[in-house]
Amino acid sequence: MTDYKTIFGKKIKFLTTDLSSAEGEGEIFYSDSAGDFKVAIAAGAWSTGSPLNTGRAPHGLGIQTAALAVSGPTSSPANGTQVEEYNGTGWTEVADVNTARRYIGISTNGSTTAAVAAGGDTTTGSTGLTGVSEEYDGSSWTEGPDLNTSGGRLGAGTQTAGLVMTGGTGPSPSANTKTEEYNGTSWSEVNDYPSQKVSDAASCGIQTAAMVATGFDGSNRAYVNEYDGTNWAAATAYPSARYAMGLFGIQTSAIGAGGSASPTTLANSYDGTSWTAVGSLGTGRQLGFDAAAGANSTAGLVFGSSSRVTTTEEYNFTTMAITAAAWASGGTVPTTLRSGGGSGTQTAGAIFGGNQSPSPGNVATTLEYDGASWTSGGNLPGAAANNAGTGTQTAALSVGGKNTGVLDNTNEYDGSSWTDAGDLPTATDGMAAVGTTSAAAAAAGTTTTGPGGPGTTNTSYNYDGSSWTAGNAANTPGIARRGFGTSTAGVMVGGYSPPASAYMDDTEEYNGTSWTSVNDDIYARSSFGAAGVLTDGIAYGGEDPGWPTGVLATSGYDGTHWSTRPSLTTQHHSSGYSGSGSTTNFYAGGGPSGGTPDNVTTTEEFTPETTALNLKTITDS
Repeated sequence: MTDYKTIFGKKIKFLTTDLSSAEGEGEIFYSDSAGDFKVAIAAGAWSTGSPLNTGRAPHGLGIQTAALAVSGPTSSPANGTQVEEYNGTGWTEVADVNTARRYIGISTNGSTTAAVAAGGDTTTGSTGLTGVSEEYDGSSWTEGPDLNTSGGRLGAGTQTAGLVMTGGTGPSPSANTKTEEYNGTSWSEVNDYPSQKVSDAASCGIQTAAMVATGFDGSNRAYVNEYDGTNWAAATAYPSARYAMGLFGIQTSAIGAGGSASPTTLANSYDGTSWTAVGSLGTGRQLGFDAAAGANSTAGLVFGSSSRVTTTEEYNFTTMAITAAAWASGGTVPTTLRSGGGSGTQTAGAIFGGNQSPSPGNVATTLEYDGASWTSGGNLPGAAANNAGTGTQTAALSVGGKNTGVLDNTNEYDGSSWTDAGDLPTATDGMAAVGTTSAAAAAAGTTTTGPGGPGTTNTSYNYDGSSWTAGNAANTPGIARRGFGTSTAGVMVGGYSPPASAYMDDTEEYNGTSWTSVNDDIYARSSFGAAGVLTDGIAYGGEDPGWPTGVLATSGYDGTHWSTRPSLTTQHHSSGYSGSGSTTNFYAGGGPSGGTPDNVTTTEEFTPETTALNLKTITDS
C-alpha cells in the first residue's frame, strides 16, 4: 500500500499538541490532543486596527507596520495639515505638512522617513489646484520643486523614484492625463496617462511598475491601466465600476478595497492578470486611502474616509489568524463605586476604597475580580477615596487618598486582609503609584482637601516594603495622574493641574532615581485607568474638559511614543483599574456616563491583539 511518505517523501509528524507558529504553514500533522489530522493554511482576512486621531480622508504610504496618513479633507478646516504615523498598533501625530490639501500624489511605496507628496487641491472644489511638492525626512516636511502641471494627482514609487499621474480633483474635466516622474531633485513629464482620464481613481506600485484602477468621469469606471516606466497600457478591468477606493501593493500583487457608490465593503486581490474577491471590509468606505507592504499585498491597511471616520482596518494573508485588540463587557460591579485604587489583572484584580454614590460616600470596601464576576474581599482599615493602587490581587498597595482630610496611610493587602504599613512622609491625595508591595514609587497629588489648589505637588517617594523615603521630584505637579510599570522602570502620565481647568498629557519615566519628561500622551485627561510596563502600557477612559461625562479614548505607550488603541464602549471616569504589569486588564465602575447623576456599575475588559495558527482539520469527506 502506498503511503504519504512514499508519495511525497516526507513523514506526517505526530504531535502531542497543535503547532502554534507560522513556520507550520502547509505542514500536515497528527494532533494527539485533538485526535485529528491537521494542516496550517494561509488565508486573507480583515481585522480592526486602532483609530486615527483625526477623522478625515488622508493619503497613505508605507507598510502596515510603518505607514503615514497625510493631510486630506477634515470636517474643520476643509483640508487638514495633520500627518499621523502608524506603527502596526496605533496612530501618533507627527509633523504637519506645510500646505493642507486633498487629491495628493504621494509616494505610496515610500517610507515614514523618506516620502514625497505633490500636487493636489487646496480647496473643497476645483479652484485651488496646486503643483506644490513636499518631502518628509521622518521629522519635518520641506518644500521641494513644483510639478510641471498643477492639479490633483495619484502617486506611486519612492522619494527618489516617484511618479504622479491622473486621478485629479473631480469631477472631470479638471482631471488631467499628465504623468510626471521624480528623481529626488526634479519632476519630468513623461508619456501621458491614456485618454481614459478620470478623477478619484486609486494607485499603487513603483515608478517602473505602477497601476491605476477605477475612477469617475461622469460615471463610475472599472478601468485599470499599468505603467512600465515608459508607457501606459490597459490591463484587466476591475470586477465592478467604482471610484474613491483604496489600493495597495504592487502591479503583480495588489488589493483594492471599498469605494463608491454605496460606499461598499467589497475587496479584491490582483495577481497581475486577474482579480479575485477577498474578505470584505468591516466598514464600507470611500476615499479610505491606504498603505501597504511595497513587496506584495499580503499585509496592508485602509483608514479614514470621505465621511470623516477614524476607523482603521488591517488586511493580512497569513497562516496566523489575527484577533484585533478590543474592549469587551465584563461582570457588573455590585455597587456604584468610583475613585478607588486598583491592582492586579483582568482575571485576578481588585479595587479598593473609593466613593459609593449616592451614599454612604467614601468607603473601605475591597472588591475582587476573577475575570467574570466581583466578590467582596477584606476591608481597608479605614475609608479612603482617591487612593493610589498598585501591585497584584494578592499583594496590593493602597497609598494616601482622602476621607475627612488628606491621608498619609499606606496599606498592604495579602488577598484576604489589609495591614497598616509605613506612612507617607506627607499626607497626599490623588497620587500616581507604580511597582509592588516590596518596591514601589508614588508621586504627585495634592496635600490639601478639595479640588487641589496651592497644595498640588510634584513630590516623589520610594517604598522598600516597610517605609517611604523621599526621592527626586517629578517634573510636573498634578493630581489624578496615573502610573504603570515598576519602581525602576515606571511611567506617570496625565492628570489635572488646578486651579485652572488644565487637563494634562504630560508623561514622565522613572528609573528608580529620577523622573524624565518624555513624549506627551495623545490625549489630555485625568482620573483615568492605566496599566502595563514601560515598553507596553495603555491609558484609557477618564475625564477631560467635557466632564462630567467620561471619555472613550485609549492610547498605548511603547517606551517612546503614544499612539491610538481601540476605544472603550462606555464613557466613564474615576473607575477602578488594574494598574498591573499587564495590558490585559479591566476598567470597572466609575463616574457618570453621559451626564447620569450616579456612578456606573459596568466593567470593561481589554485584550491586546493576539495571533494563532490557522489550523484546519483534515477529513475524508
